[in-house]
Amino acid sequence: MPLWDHGLALVAVQYAATAVTVWAAVAVFRLALEAVDARVIGRQPASSRTVLVGPAADCRGLGGRRAFAHRSEHAVVGFVDVAAPPHPEALGHVAALPGIIHERRVETVVLCGALDREALREVVDHAVTAGCHIYAVPPVFEVPGVSPVVVWKRGQPSSSSPARPSGPSSSW
Repeated sequence: MPLWDHGLALVAVQYAATAVTVWAAVAVFRLALEAVDARVIGRQPASSRTVLVGPAADCRGLGGRRAFAHRSEHAVVGFVDVAAPPHPEALGHVAALPGIIHERRVETVVLCGALDREALREVVDHAVTAGCHIYAVPPVFEVPGVSPVVVWKRGQPSSSSPARPSGPSSSW
């Protein structure tokens, strides 16, 4: 006897029960995979193994920001110094970056602070060759009432900060 002979209500209940069961099974499976990932690989779910590259002071300051805090989307494995000799806490000098990327299984390279043109080219070449994502973090400055944003103009990023007058009226 066909299922439709029992009425639309029964079909709707069976469909809903199946959908909820499948959804719950997928959710439990994903949580289990994330738990295994965290235990075996040693990172938090959805985190990218990240190395910071730049001057030691800038990298250490960036490591304390919310985007790179514990349990964020970036699991910072350390920083690579552009100074010679490198800072004692650094993973090494920028010349050792290819080996560091390979040994630490780095997925993301974050440029922090000022790098000269040659160091920047070297870091980008190594990161691209290794298949890493590359991010550049601009220097932080805080001015009350100013919120900088990135604006794309003709394919080029530039920084912008809308000027807001402090008085009740303004004339341009």
